[in-house]
Amino acid sequence: MQNKGIFWEKHSLFLTFSYKGITPTTYSNMKLKNTILYNLQAVLLLMSCSFAHVQGQQTKEKVFTSLEEALKTPDKVLHLDLSNQNLDSVPSKIAKLTKLRTLDLSNNELVFLPQAFTYLKFLEELSLSYNPTLDMHAALSRLKELPNLRKLAYCYNNTRYLSPEIGALTQLRTLYLQGNNFHILPPEIAKLTHLEGLHLQSNHLTHLPKEIVQLANLEVLDLYFNQLRELPENIGVLTKLHTVNIAHNFLTDIPPSIIELENIEVLSLGINPILNWRGVVLSLLQLSKLRSLDMRRSDLRVFPRELTLLTNLEALYLAENELKDLPEEFGKLKKLRVLSLSFNPLVNLPRSLKDLPVLETLELSGVPKMDFKAFFLTLPSLSKLQKLDLSHNALRELGTEVCQLPSLLQLNLRNNQLTHICASLASMKNLERLDLARNQLEEMAQDIQQLSKLRELNLSYNKLSVEERERVQRSLPQVSVSY
Repeated sequence: MQNKGIFWEKHSLFLTFSYKGITPTTYSNMKLKNTILYNLQAVLLLMSCSFAHVQGQQTKEKVFTSLEEALKTPDKVLHLDLSNQNLDSVPSKIAKLTKLRTLDLSNNELVFLPQAFTYLKFLEELSLSYNPTLDMHAALSRLKELPNLRKLAYCYNNTRYLSPEIGALTQLRTLYLQGNNFHILPPEIAKLTHLEGLHLQSNHLTHLPKEIVQLANLEVLDLYFNQLRELPENIGVLTKLHTVNIAHNFLTDIPPSIIELENIEVLSLGINPILNWRGVVLSLLQLSKLRSLDMRRSDLRVFPRELTLLTNLEALYLAENELKDLPEEFGKLKKLRVLSLSFNPLVNLPRSLKDLPVLETLELSGVPKMDFKAFFLTLPSLSKLQKLDLSHNALRELGTEVCQLPSLLQLNLRNNQLTHICASLASMKNLERLDLARNQLEEMAQDIQQLSKLRELNLSYNKLSVEERERVQRSLPQVSVSY
């Protein structure tokens, strides 16, 4: 799967539909079991490696997509996107674009970079991703002549070894290397002393060089989906780190020095099947600034009560564990805005759920054993709820409380057994997306046209007659309806 002409600005490892861009990266697993969160993350991970349009979109500056067109006014060209053009080489006349700041060469068939590249002295951002035939060592030899290069993407090039030449790019601030075949990193990476973001997800790293702790300015470290069994014992010296993703590895423990990472706000630990959670939890309690914690697919059978002391948490991901319930102390997490509990054998949720006053996103997909009648009774207290996922639960009836949530924007009810929707559906005045696919519906509420903000409605795989489909479409002319 390759990104074809899609661009993204943040390149964050924690982008999602949910809250302030705080969520765990998910790339590998695209099974039905995974929610929209996972599928979206897979797309965004690919997008982080191509960014030609970014600056142009932000500043309204023109992004050129043809070198010939750009050469007509070379002094005015700041952004050039030559991605997806089947290039096997870069024309030497690119040297005339002396003011070029961003260049996207992703999704081509490049073998080398010309000597003319060294004339791009003002180039700040460059993507060489999806060029599997590119000679990395030779390319880096060219790039070290670019004194203003701050951001480099070299992703999904099927490269086995990271050339030691990377150490010559001492001016880099952000480096994207995901989706290659690196097993080790050269110690020369420690020479990138200005580096703030290092993205190494989806490689085959088994360990990190001890020199990595010399990256004193590192703020974001993404090691998702590798084969790491341990982290450097002195990782705590990287005190500027605020975002760390070490999910989907083979870690058994976390170094005690992690408690020295006093600026950590986002931490992804999920999918480490042999991790000693008892010891990890004690360390987590020392991270007072922690706002987002990913513990997905961690074989948790009991939620650690101690974690309710992390009162600054805003996002908590517990999907795909073995949790049957949560402690009443859960209500102490007053700042929680995003809670993912999908695909657990949940039977009950604590009554204290109603004590989460700012909860905006709640994911309860694939929890068919849960007492939904009791759950529906807690909903009136969640007045800030904007996104609710109740898909894959074999629900035969929907509590009227769901249809009375005043702030709800997105409601996912797909893959249930609903034969009707609550009569008060029109009460959800702010609803924008409604997914009712794969139910047993034969008709929709007569007042559905009152959902004036609705933009997307999925009714596929139901039992609606042709006449009923036509009526719904006439009632909702502004809505994209799927049958």
